Amino acid sequence: FALAGTFQCITTVLYWVLVYDGEVIEYLNIMQHGIVNILVLIDGLLFNKVPVRMKHLIVILVSSGCWVLWSIIHDISSLSNPHGGDSSSEVEDSQDDDAIYTSIRWNHEPISAVILCLIVLFIVEPLFLTLIWTASLRNRRYKIQT
Repeated sequence: FALAGTFQCITTVLYWVLVYDGEVIEYLNIMQHGIVNILVLIDGLLFNKVPVRMKHLIVILVSSGCWVLWSIIHDISSLSNPHGGDSSSEVEDSQDDDAIYTSIRWNHEPISAVILCLIVLFIVEPLFLTLIWTASLRNRRYKIQT
């Protein structure tokens, strides 16, 4: 739950901040970048009361590191985006329209991609894990030994 909850919160926030361009909001965007986040948090914090520990940050960072590595491999290889790429005006090169996200374009803007990934890895992820950990504290029950 610590991994899914943290990733879902980050995905939701980064989508609405970096990807969403003010167009008409569609049902699929609301479901993928909002409702699923709420459902994951409700399931983990209220229904199942999953304990979250700060040591889960290691798993989150390793998983994120694997995703960053995959995004680099995807961007420098000839793999294509299954969703057809991003048709926004930010994409200058037709070879780059298959990037996973236009915010992380390793071929054309490696410095900004590194900065964004480092901010997400070492600031945003610990912040969201701390928020989820704090929310999970109310679920802890301790027995008083008499």
